[in-house]
This record gives sequence, C-alpha cells and structure tokens, in this order.
Amino acid sequence: MTRLLFALRLDMRIQFRNGFYYVGAFVVVVAVVLLGLLRGPLDLSLIIPGLVFFNLLITTFYFVGGLVLLEKEEGSLVGLAVTPLRKSEYLLAKIGSLTLLAGIETTLYIVIAFGVMPPFFGMILLAGIYTLFGFVAIARYDSINEFLLPSVIVVMLLMLPLVGFFELWHSPIFYLHPLQPTLVLMRAAYAPATPAEIAYGVLGSLFWYGVLFAWARRAFDRVIMEKGS
Repeated sequence: MTRLLFALRLDMRIQFRNGFYYVGAFVVVVAVVLLGLLRGPLDLSLIIPGLVFFNLLITTFYFVGGLVLLEKEEGSLVGLAVTPLRKSEYLLAKIGSLTLLAGIETTLYIVIAFGVMPPFFGMILLAGIYTLFGFVAIARYDSINEFLLPSVIVVMLLMLPLVGFFELWHSPIFYLHPLQPTLVLMRAAYAPATPAEIAYGVLGSLFWYGVLFAWARRAFDRVIMEKGS
C-alpha cells in the first residue's frame, strides 16, 4: 500500500508539472461555455453519458499515453525492473491518478452546466477501462507521432457503442463491446433501469476491467520491458 500511494503521488506531481491539470481546467471552461449555448429541454439520460464518454477519452486514454511516453523518454520504465514497485501497483497508480483528474474535471462541468451530479460509478469504471486501453495501445510506440494514426483507429472502435446508445442502429452485438456496460450504468443514473440492466452494467464492467488489467500487465512485460532491455 505504501508503494502504491508513493506511485500515485508521483504520478499526480508529474501530471501537474506537465500541465495536465491546466488542460483539464481549460476543458471545464470550454465545456461549460458550449453547454451553456444549448437551449430547450434536454434528455440528461442521453446527453450526460454521451459527454462523459467523449470527455474521459482525452483525460484517460490519451493522457496515459503521454505519461508512458514521458517515462520512456526519461528511462524511468527501465528502472522499474529493479525497484520494489510491482507492475499491478504501477498500473493502479496510473488508473487512480487519471481517474481522479478526469473525475474532478467531469464533475465540475456537469454540476455547473446541468446542476446535477455525474454518474459516478459508471464514470469511474469507464475511466479505468479507458486508461487500461490507452496503456495497451501506447505500449508498443516510442513517440506521439507513431501513436496518433493508430490511436484514431482504436478510438473509432471504442466509440462504436454510441451508435446504439443514440439509436442510430439497433443491434444486440453492442452488448459484447467492452464499454457498453459503462454506458448502461451511466444512463441508469438518470433513467429507470431494470435489475438485469444494472447487473449487466456492473458485472460486465468489472469483467472487462479484469481482462484489460491482465492485458496491460502482459503489455508491460512483453513490450515496455523488452524495449528497455
């Protein structure tokens, strides 16, 4: 636990030093201004989960990519092999620090713009899953230029559940997507949901969380440490 807390504090300092929190503050201001332009009745069960789905992508998926690239450039990832910090603690520190940043940012603009609280449980699970996806995606790249084009393809695949969520195309296949359970949970915060939907949202999110955590550990072993050796 001491190692994890140390790694968490270190990640937060690195994020602050590299301007991640300033970017978050800028996003809050822009989001509040743009959302203030919306007029008429809004279906919060659609608009808020959709906004969270888009917003967390930057603050978790892309931010963890930036952090890993910084660590590769500094050579600190190589040093992890000879420190007591475990791979799971390293990943949990990334998840925790970015979830905190994303959670604060998202809570601020939703409360200011809509006067309601965000869908905390679904939001936290989504932030963790995005972070793990981002770590797996960035692991094989050494520069942001190499990563940008492949990341667009990954993001398009991650966004697929929104097609069904906004009723552009109905298909049960969306329920196999790793991010669909988090959308179900977030919508349930603002609209009635059946016990089966809640169970699917919770268990599905936890299942994919575990799968991606194991995948991220393997990516750490097979890619990052190999490149550092």
